[in-house]
Amino acid sequence: MDITPLGNQRHAENSKQIEFDQKLKDLFFCLTDAVFIIDFRPRRIIAANPYAEQMLGYESGELNGQLTQILYPDQHVYEQIGKAGADIISQHRGDHFNLMVKKKNDEPLMVDAYILPLFDAELQTNRGIVIFQLNRDLQANDLRSRYQVMTQNARDIILFVDIKSGRIIDANRTAVNTYGYDYRELLKLNVDQIGKNGDAGIRINRKKYTSAVIHEAIHCRKDGSTFPVEVSFQDASAPDEKILICIIRDITSRLQAENARQVSEERYRLLFNSMMDGFALHEMVRDEMGKPLDYRFIEVNLAYYALHNL
Repeated sequence: MDITPLGNQRHAENSKQIEFDQKLKDLFFCLTDAVFIIDFRPRRIIAANPYAEQMLGYESGELNGQLTQILYPDQHVYEQIGKAGADIISQHRGDHFNLMVKKKNDEPLMVDAYILPLFDAELQTNRGIVIFQLNRDLQANDLRSRYQVMTQNARDIILFVDIKSGRIIDANRTAVNTYGYDYRELLKLNVDQIGKNGDAGIRINRKKYTSAVIHEAIHCRKDGSTFPVEVSFQDASAPDEKILICIIRDITSRLQAENARQVSEERYRLLFNSMMDGFALHEMVRDEMGKPLDYRFIEVNLAYYALHNL
């Protein structure tokens, strides 16, 4: 039996496979997306390209050989990907969906995931290519969603402001209740429109506010009434969305209390200095054992000066 042709055929097939593997390797390392080669049956990472390692914060080669569970934040996502891998093997087709993965430091990351079967020379597969592309729109929405959860029940007014346009792009319930606009009306406003004479106390420029900046201002409700506020704002930008988060506190009660204290002090001062009797307030000076040694004057009224010819 002549097996030479069969041997030549296998040699040609092996050459094509080697050529294919080399092209795949070149593509694997050149792509600027995160690319993983996955063995679907044990669900293990065979290799991850440098961009994948960089995106997720791993050292070179650190992901190789790891179970794919290391990429996902919870069991639900892990099972979802496992099912997609099983479907790819049985149906020889790719799949695509949005999902959340996690970095080495457990920070979540929204990506577009593409899963494609990887065939051998005999068109068999239990391996595949998984590609992660950063989904910046989903990242921005996810960032804002996390802020919304934190801010909706806050007592202070919280506004999200687009740094480029100054437009209000989100607001919490306290903002809606305080300004008197409904939610949709509020999102049509430029932030300066809520300030008296166009000054909301929020300075929007190209500077990145890495720490909170605080100003006082007068804000206007929809009905035209005004109220004093303390405004603090800080940069909270997402990758493709420049956002300023503004925390606004109604300081009406604080100013009223300060004014009331000032009025009380003025009345006390008037009464104190109008008394016909001399009055002096002293503070005792004591030794280390607490024994009185002397006293010092803290305050005296005008009558006291007159009585003592001071």
